Amino acid sequence: VVYDAAARRAQDPEAAAARLDEALGWWRGTPYDELAEVDGARIEAARLAELGTRAREERFDCLLDLGRHLDVLADLEALAAHEPLRERPQALLMVALHRSGRRADALATYDRFRRALGEELGIDPSAELRDLHDAIVTDQVQAPTAPAPPRAGTGEVPRYTSSLVGRDPLVAEVVDRLERERLVTLLGTGGIGK
Repeated sequence: VVYDAAARRAQDPEAAAARLDEALGWWRGTPYDELAEVDGARIEAARLAELGTRAREERFDCLLDLGRHLDVLADLEALAAHEPLRERPQALLMVALHRSGRRADALATYDRFRRALGEELGIDPSAELRDLHDAIVTDQVQAPTAPAPPRAGTGEVPRYTSSLVGRDPLVAEVVDRLERERLVTLLGTGGIGK
């Protein structure tokens, strides 16, 4: 439902929002909370939680497309506070604040997020978020672009390549396992090059 609604958002944001509202209406609590000690359940719970967050983001995108920025502002502020290191809620909140005539608050949201990323993860916001910040400063804002939904039915995860010095045999083994398995987990001490 989430990916279908995301694909339909450009053509019919109202229908996509209604579909997402219906899907989110079925959402209750934390998935598989009673099975928190079971690895498979934890993995599936994390997947479902991510899907729930994505559904909320898509819904906000639809409502912003419909010009309902005042209607979603409080809920977006709550989502952005709940997901302080997730970029898309921050971008959506910045757009809603700017469209509500609260440009300074939109810029403050960016600054808080930029600082949190730097302090917590040692990274900077994406180029897209920096462009949104610049657009708010120059008063030329458009809605943030949503991440592309995965292609239905392919079952493939996009592959990003980079080099790991001295790890060619290990990288080859991981790639080989990814060809055969749906999920591959790498374990090890932080900073060893997983």
